[in-house]
Amino acid sequence: TTDPVNIVAASFENGKVIYDIPKEFTVEASKELTSADISLVGPDGKQIASKVTVSGLKATITLDKPLERRIKFKVLVNDLVASDKGVLLAPATYDMSTSGGPKVKGASIGSKSVSPSGTIKINFDQALKIDSTISKHVSVTIQGKPVVTEVIASGSTISVRPVTSLGLCTPFTIKIDSGVTSLYDISGDSAWQINSRTICYSISTIGYSVKGRPINAWTFGSGAKKILFVGGTHGDERSTKYLLDEWIKELDNNPSKIAADKTIIIIPTVNPDGFTANNRLNANNVDLNRNFPANDWKSNVTMPGGNGTPVVNGAGASPLSEPESRILSSYVLSVRPTLVLTYHSVASVASGN
Repeated sequence: TTDPVNIVAASFENGKVIYDIPKEFTVEASKELTSADISLVGPDGKQIASKVTVSGLKATITLDKPLERRIKFKVLVNDLVASDKGVLLAPATYDMSTSGGPKVKGASIGSKSVSPSGTIKINFDQALKIDSTISKHVSVTIQGKPVVTEVIASGSTISVRPVTSLGLCTPFTIKIDSGVTSLYDISGDSAWQINSRTICYSISTIGYSVKGRPINAWTFGSGAKKILFVGGTHGDERSTKYLLDEWIKELDNNPSKIAADKTIIIIPTVNPDGFTANNRLNANNVDLNRNFPANDWKSNVTMPGGNGTPVVNGAGASPLSEPESRILSSYVLSVRPTLVLTYHSVASVASGN
């Protein structure tokens, strides 16, 4: 008796898709071989013309001509015979297929909320042939009119960037024709299209916190009546930011619900330093909500849960002593909103203030 021959490695595997144009396949055995019975069978059940040679541990299947594209085929390893008369215990079958041309696997955008001037990446299932003609197969249009774009291909990805901004809330279409070619000069399967829309808001940085973190405002619409939503005055009231983040998503998903006479402005976090530290106060240990001008303003204030003990300079050294409160005050006075809604949170209580 002798030990059987085992397959140690192979250039093929079950379920593999062949993207290149192979001239041969190889299989490596656990013992030195004297012969191998291996065949390739096409989708019609007929044997694909090839010849098998052995050398040492390796058997090589050389194809008489390139495999057809877009077909399923099998590699049948019927037997491997070793120099000590050991054989394969059982035949092995590998179901494989050859690819067509490049196909789009996905893109970095969906049907909405796309940056008006950002780069859009389109990913293919295989490496692309990179040449000067690839841009001819990609188009971007707005209401049927072409948009000037920069198209760059690398590896299996095509990057598309508009030369000028697409504008806010703009529907557009990206289309790829069937002519994109693979690294192995195979084409015909790249036709693809996506209809999308740019974001419906602009973002502006209205100032910076004590530690230099930006305080941003999201603006939707262009109506005369301005409604301002403010969150995150107290950094540990984190749900106010999360709520307004969701409100931004909701408005961007449904811009048609914004009335023509309205401008909606959202500042999710007035106190980004406090939010980062999960602290009620800003980085100067001031309660911003008590730092605004008021007839009864005072520097030493009592905090929630403080047992009635005043905190020295808890409301700042003076009204608007803090950059965050100065920024919000200045912004409100410049925008002159019709309505301001400012959000706070405590446990599970919802209350109007």
